[in-house]
Amino acid sequence: MKERRTLCCRRIIFLALLLGAAWLFTSPAAAQDLPPRPLKFACSAQVHEVIRDDILKLFTDKTGVKMEADLYSSSLAVSRLAYDLADVAATALRLDTRSKAEGLLEFPICKDALVIFTNPEMKVTDLTDKQIRDIFSGAITNWNQCGGPDRAFMLVIPTKDSALYQNFARMFMEGKDTVFDVMTARSTMVVDVARRFAGALSFVNLAATRGKPEGAKLVKVNGLGPDSPQYPYYQVFSLVTKGKPVGDAKKFLDFMMSEEVTKLLEARGVKRHKE
Repeated sequence: MKERRTLCCRRIIFLALLLGAAWLFTSPAAAQDLPPRPLKFACSAQVHEVIRDDILKLFTDKTGVKMEADLYSSSLAVSRLAYDLADVAATALRLDTRSKAEGLLEFPICKDALVIFTNPEMKVTDLTDKQIRDIFSGAITNWNQCGGPDRAFMLVIPTKDSALYQNFARMFMEGKDTVFDVMTARSTMVVDVARRFAGALSFVNLAATRGKPEGAKLVKVNGLGPDSPQYPYYQVFSLVTKGKPVGDAKKFLDFMMSEEVTKLLEARGVKRHKE
């Protein structure tokens, strides 16, 4: 009997401690003492090359809203948002019908050229879209077949689940499989890898080549470079929210659509996207 009473007392004390802790952390006074939760931002690596940490810091400086920004593939960034592991996502892929049906909303913020580039030592400055397709499908294997030196291609591509790879396949490959020599874990790493091989050829968003003159030499496509108004190869970058943006997520969206950010993007050669 004495042991039962002791056990009951211990249970009562334990429950009282639990109730006290619950009251402490849910009371208005306790809530006021807790620091505000940072805005969780799941960002595509390509989009981050456009936004960069300085724009994210500017947002925090202007609004006081702290951010936790982590880089993922576009599809994984959107998945984290869908499963409430992020408050806002950034993607280089347009939302599919299923994602929209599940309540995800996309807000295009800009477009960036998808560019073809070589190692800086390569002398070839222009390729046709057919040559690019033939190279990345394995039909052409040597630079001398495109007016270059007698050197085999070193094809560097991002992982196939990346938005960059999917957009390249859609724009250039016409359903043909892509061959490669090196595959990078992150889309924007292709620039760092390609600069190490004299025969390298790859593709990436234009912003990822900015400030890296030793890493990428842009190649025109059908005589057109990304500075040409007729250049057709662009990816649309969007912010995505789960339902109508509210609170800090809306502040971030409004900030990214502001004239101040527009000027920063234009200074980086990135244009606003208009549907």
